[in-house]
Amino acid sequence: MKRGLALGVLALLLGLGFWMSRGHEPSALQREAHALRPGSGFLLPTPAPRPKGDLRIRGVVLGERGPLSGVRVSATRAEAGHTLSTLSCAELLQQSSWGRAKLAACMDEAASTVLELVLSRQGEAPLYAETSTANDGSFSLDGLPAGDFVLWAVDARGTGMWPDIAAGAEGLSLRLEAVRWLEGTVLGEDGGPLAGVRVTALHTEHTRFFDTESGPDGRYRLGPLPLADYRIALSKEGWLPELVTGTPNQQTTLRRPRRLVGRVLHQGAPAPGAEVRLRRLEGDRGPLWIDVAELAVTSDAEGRFTFEPLWPFAHRLTASLGASHAIARVRPDAPETQVVLELGNALRLEGTVRDSAGSPIAGARVRAHPDGKLSEAYAASTDAAGRYRLGPLARGTHRLVALAPRYLDAVQELKLGAETGPVDFTLTSSAPIEGHLVDDEGHPLADFIIELQLPDGAPRLPNGTPSTVSDEAGRFQLNAPAPGRYTLHIEDLEGSFRERHQVDAPDTKARLVLDRKARVSGTLTDEHGAPVPGARMRLWRMEEPVSAQARGMTDARGHFSLWGLSPGRYLLEAAEGSGGVERLAFHPVELREREAVEVPLRLEAGRTLSGLVVDEAGHPVSEVSVFTFSFAEHVPEWRREFNPQGTDGPTPSVRTGADGRFTLRNLQARELELRTHRTGYDEPPPEERRVRAGDTDVRIVLRRMARIHGRLTGPDGAPLRHFRVNGEQTMAPEGAFSLPIDPAGHYSLELSAQGMATRVLRGKAREGTDVDLGEVRMSPARRVSGRVLDAETSKPVERAWVLTSTFREPSFPVRTHDKVVRTDGDGAFTLPAEEPGPLQLFVEAEGYRARGLELGSGDVEGLTVLLERGARLTLSARDEQGRPATVSVYLDREGADRSTRGTYVSVEHGRSVMSGLEPGRYQVHVSSFARQGPTPVFPIPSVDIPATGNVSVDLRARTSGATLEVHARGDATSAFLYPGIAPPIRLHGDCDELQSRSVRPTGELPGVVTFRNLPPGRVTLIVLKYQAFIHREEIDLPATGTVVREVTPDWKPLPTP
Repeated sequence: MKRGLALGVLALLLGLGFWMSRGHEPSALQREAHALRPGSGFLLPTPAPRPKGDLRIRGVVLGERGPLSGVRVSATRAEAGHTLSTLSCAELLQQSSWGRAKLAACMDEAASTVLELVLSRQGEAPLYAETSTANDGSFSLDGLPAGDFVLWAVDARGTGMWPDIAAGAEGLSLRLEAVRWLEGTVLGEDGGPLAGVRVTALHTEHTRFFDTESGPDGRYRLGPLPLADYRIALSKEGWLPELVTGTPNQQTTLRRPRRLVGRVLHQGAPAPGAEVRLRRLEGDRGPLWIDVAELAVTSDAEGRFTFEPLWPFAHRLTASLGASHAIARVRPDAPETQVVLELGNALRLEGTVRDSAGSPIAGARVRAHPDGKLSEAYAASTDAAGRYRLGPLARGTHRLVALAPRYLDAVQELKLGAETGPVDFTLTSSAPIEGHLVDDEGHPLADFIIELQLPDGAPRLPNGTPSTVSDEAGRFQLNAPAPGRYTLHIEDLEGSFRERHQVDAPDTKARLVLDRKARVSGTLTDEHGAPVPGARMRLWRMEEPVSAQARGMTDARGHFSLWGLSPGRYLLEAAEGSGGVERLAFHPVELREREAVEVPLRLEAGRTLSGLVVDEAGHPVSEVSVFTFSFAEHVPEWRREFNPQGTDGPTPSVRTGADGRFTLRNLQARELELRTHRTGYDEPPPEERRVRAGDTDVRIVLRRMARIHGRLTGPDGAPLRHFRVNGEQTMAPEGAFSLPIDPAGHYSLELSAQGMATRVLRGKAREGTDVDLGEVRMSPARRVSGRVLDAETSKPVERAWVLTSTFREPSFPVRTHDKVVRTDGDGAFTLPAEEPGPLQLFVEAEGYRARGLELGSGDVEGLTVLLERGARLTLSARDEQGRPATVSVYLDREGADRSTRGTYVSVEHGRSVMSGLEPGRYQVHVSSFARQGPTPVFPIPSVDIPATGNVSVDLRARTSGATLEVHARGDATSAFLYPGIAPPIRLHGDCDELQSRSVRPTGELPGVVTFRNLPPGRVTLIVLKYQAFIHREEIDLPATGTVVREVTPDWKPLPTP
């Protein structure tokens, strides 16, 4: 298959318009589009002729009150390699790490390709038969070939979708569920409604297209549709198409295509015949992580070139003529953007890739990531002589990676400039570990994560710990750094099965056998006996401590299988969420050694609850999401410990219709809490959310949230029609905006518009009171530019972080802000949209002390910022045997704010030198994690850092001390030990800060873990469960001896982001 972002189809759509009704034969437009596609994008092969047959599927469609007549019933079947839902993410994204995951798992990453295919009507599951039910609700789908089909029933009274129905099935009873409508508005860039927009809903799981068109007011209403996840493709002649999620009341703005016009110059004169290339780097959701096709043209006699149509996103533009090159990053925001490329500001990188014997390696891949950005990569392959050519590349720092099968990756950080010569790589042969992963019956095991554990003290590999995912045949391939014995950590994607295997490298015929041990399998059905696909299965071990031992999902036939189990007493749980309700079914299971148990499970019917959602004036509120939660007292204690609400996985919900009504079916709990969500409304207090047994109809009153209003104008008072509010693009003819204020009354607005200085407005409103900002007048953007230099050498400081006080949150480092700007290879930076008036400029750079400057009013050009390195700190680290150690060091300045006090440094092979620390006293925390043997424990010294000079700190692992043995009960998953009294955890991320400065144990939880060589005094034991709950207790340790601690966790939730 050929990959990339197709612009051929786009050009055709823009010029000729687009129309294709579902179920029709391809139009002349489509056939012409297909003719233009080769080489331009992801190309699906031509479908094989649809097979015919003489089989049928017959049954009856049922509603709440019995059989329904006039319901449209159809049968579709996916074709491998042709239907979107069958395509793998690995194929679409060219990333094998996705394993066998299908398109639904990577829809965001593959959005560009999906949009291209939907617009060209490719990838839909073929329709084999369609009919309407008779007066008695019966139907017959005839002329089907053998095999399984997906049945669809669509009607305003209800919808349904049933996969894996075999041709020849008789006597089916298809019970309809709730209806989903997709509603939204399409606007043009001027903020006005767009009529006649083609709206296509894509059923992401089974690839069915549903079509409609926007009306004169730009609104569309698509349905009735089965309950499912959808993506919506919108297209109109003369406009750029978009792919959006099927969220309630979706508002989408279509853009006009952009045009990029430029000239290539060489020493100021036109450069005819230059090869000019353009590659799109971004989409609506940020960087594009897939390889998109480059567009290429040749400059004319005046050095001119043109690219169109384009999206208004960042693109990389390069030009080459002989040995001269140019590069630029452009964003064509205006209808026509002009650019000049001056040859000489870029270069090509050349070199060779050879093995350790000096022989060339053909077919090796070399990648260059500018400024370390993994999403922006230049790639090339070596020829038979091992040579490669990359570029054009911008001057500045790049991360270069060379890769080849059965060799270890080689990585170089290189600053490219005029003096850069050939860059050669020497790859070291690996000790490959290749083979198959199977179960104890010889069946291949796919989608298992296999990670190579490096021996204790082994140097880190430049591209991290080797890991892979087994493919459909169970195949895997890993590169060990040297011959020897290694441990492989093997884990399924659910995280419920873990095992370790010893292997000797090299081994190209490894066969890893996972013992299924005891197993539980069966089928889950609903109250009507129909299989329930996609239900979550969990097996609880009902012996102290209660713990979740295995997880899984039911397949399309409702079947499940959980394995790798030890003997014992278990409780099997099934959880299925639909129609806003999570239904549970339980079954006790007792397993003996290597026993296989078959368990049928059935979800029983529950009670029905209807309701009406209104505002304070009594008017119905549509598109309100309604959720149900169980009260803790009605959840079993052992399950409550895992999740206080009793739910597992995404919380199911229903939405209110235009009349504000909703219906919840199959409620099981005696009492429950109804929660609601609707933008702009606050839900009722807790006492009004409780629903008791016997309630059949409820009324929910939502309270309108206070709002903040305003009208954005330019310097001349004229309204700004195109602007952003908190990063969201907004189009309003009068420049008006309105946003809800959180219940506490706090608001923060970031207002920006092209050519205007960004304004940030923060404040607090009285509870329940609207805030009218009136006219918010924007000022022309103020430009601040300059260079960051080393104060001692006057050399440019590349990749420094630069930010102004307009956007800075004082409690966070400058480098963590979204609006921060990085300096280029010449140390230069430009801030294009700053406010008028006095500003502060903040600059940070690795190895330098932070700097702040006061800026006057007006534009600031040619500013020079000098950074000082400060004192030089040398860190030396040795393990218990006195050997150089590789450790992580955290330097915490006393008295500094907790969020900014820490500085991290990696000490490689026993020594590291750093600078850039602010003067003061620091505590030195050392973290070292040994995968084999005890984890080294280091003292925590204090060190005084002066403004200048040299300081040395020697770090030696302890060789004696106390031992702490922890026996943790409950569903604990990890533990660590903080030296001293640990500070409280108040914010998300505080736990990670503590863990990075703590001692890690040997052993694994649940079970027993051991800490050795501990100093005397008070320590804090931290026990975690799934990074969601925490238990902490303080322990006093002696100088020597062993302390055994029995821990029964008192779980507290960790702060959420």
